[in-house]
Amino acid sequence: MKNLGTLPFLRPASQQRATYPPPYTTGWGFLTLNGFAFNGKYYRQMGGVTMGSKMGPSYACLNMGDIEEQILTSCTGFLPQLLKRSNDDVVGCTQYTRYNLEQYINYVSNFHPALQFTSTISELELPFLDIKLSIYGDKLVRHGALPEN
Repeated sequence: MKNLGTLPFLRPASQQRATYPPPYTTGWGFLTLNGFAFNGKYYRQMGGVTMGSKMGPSYACLNMGDIEEQILTSCTGFLPQLLKRSNDDVVGCTQYTRYNLEQYINYVSNFHPALQFTSTISELELPFLDIKLSIYGDKLVRHGALPEN
């Protein structure tokens, strides 16, 4: 973290001048002016949204949509025939070889240095969020909720 000293927007509200506009009134300030105090010094978060922020899930979904678009337009190799995303969870299906799928997963996993992905490849069924997806003939079938762990 980079020490930014004492910045007006990081001071307790009681110590701010009344004329200083709150960060949330300046457009994207609520996403870019995240900070905290530690040992009497103030720090600014350099990336992402503060944990617990009400805007966090929406911003994450928006950001993942932008990255997904960049991946799909820049990938020159194989693309799965079906890709569906729920916030930052993605599921896909393909009829191509396992090698092609692994190449695609490798491309996605190395696309952005701040993102880390995990993957599971199955030829029969796959848990996704609270459901189970399976292949039945040439169809993708959704089964009800998975039991809780």
